[in-house]
Amino acid sequence: MDFAEHNLSPVQQEFLAYWRQKAGDQIAPRRRDLDVLDVPKLMPHVIIFDVLSDPLDFRYRLVGTTVREMSRNDYTGLKLSEIDGRGPGSKVWSMLDQVRENQKPAFYAVEYMGPKRDFRKLDDLFLPLVDDRLETDMIMIVTSYQRKPRTMA
Repeated sequence: MDFAEHNLSPVQQEFLAYWRQKAGDQIAPRRRDLDVLDVPKLMPHVIIFDVLSDPLDFRYRLVGTTVREMSRNDYTGLKLSEIDGRGPGSKVWSMLDQVRENQKPAFYAVEYMGPKRDFRKLDDLFLPLVDDRLETDMIMIVTSYQRKPRTMA
């Protein structure tokens, strides 16, 4: 792993264990190996991207309800290249591309830019999914939102 697993939230730890179990001895599980009915309480915290090729792009396939509530917009169905500031060269594009290439889970802490004022950062667990050729065709992100420290009045 490229991260200290103690940094993971309980939801991320549970999803990582599920992902590993479904991967077995493969590099990563296939999408068809996963069943949302196995982890229904975790799905509100998940974003799933389709990995598109020729040209490379990433499309929001699913945006969980918690993620939608914490975001400015529902991006379901949009490609990153269609969203200002999220296309090639952006931080999110680079993170997704690194996971696509490495085919390993990754953990990224990023500044929270959404509408909720009492949050400061996102901790994101990226998990690749592969197709029958063992190429990354989807990437799941399991999010954890971190509140700002409370100040004494």
